[in-house]
Amino acid sequence: MPPDEKYDMIMLFDVLEHIPDAEFESFIRKLLKVKHDKTVVLLSHSFGETAVHPMHLKATKKKKQLMEELLGEEIHAMRVGA
Repeated sequence: MPPDEKYDMIMLFDVLEHIPDAEFESFIRKLLKVKHDKTVVLLSHSFGETAVHPMHLKATKKKKQLMEELLGEEIHAMRVGA
């Protein structure tokens, strides 16, 4: 993806919990570079290792801050499930 491209929508469904801690900030920073003021960001995540999902990494305070930065000022959230 060329660095000068901007996108109207970024979708991340069950992706972020698989990004290694050492790469997480860089990953989010790359997404911020391709986002413009009106970009819609849709994401879902299920951080935390479980027996069913042993590869899911934990959500740290820093990761939560980075996700909030990606989502921008207007955050609309819907919690599904338990």
